[in-house]
Amino acid sequence: MELPTHEQVQLIREWGMKSKPRSDTGRSVATASGPMFCCIIDMAYLCSQRGIDVRMLKESQIEDGRIRYTASKTAKSSGKTVDITITPQIQPVIDAAWEIKKKYEIISPYLFPIQKRKPYTKSGLFSMWDRARERAGITDSVWF
Repeated sequence: MELPTHEQVQLIREWGMKSKPRSDTGRSVATASGPMFCCIIDMAYLCSQRGIDVRMLKESQIEDGRIRYTASKTAKSSGKTVDITITPQIQPVIDAAWEIKKKYEIISPYLFPIQKRKPYTKSGLFSMWDRARERAGITDSVWF
């Protein structure tokens, strides 16, 4: 497994917004989960954080112009936290997630919840990633 290139991330994002093309027409339709999936990808990309730390991000971790991550990898050992300043590139991702939650009337402490108000599961997120990667025609084993 290797990290995806910038171009691969863009393609996976694009194809995460669409369904698999229909066999009879070749057309794709927008997916309901696509916009939130893109928010998760964007936040991980912009903050250089692991998938688990982004999908489990709570709104309470966002304050005073920063996002406070407690890395899941060190939570049980050093418990180190990382403060990431909310940049002009990060703020639209947060705003988009809030708009999606508002649109679907989702009340959840998580910034990127599924419609059942819980965070995405590891398998759910990776399965979306793999489907989007396949639809984008990316055969490399790139990881989230």
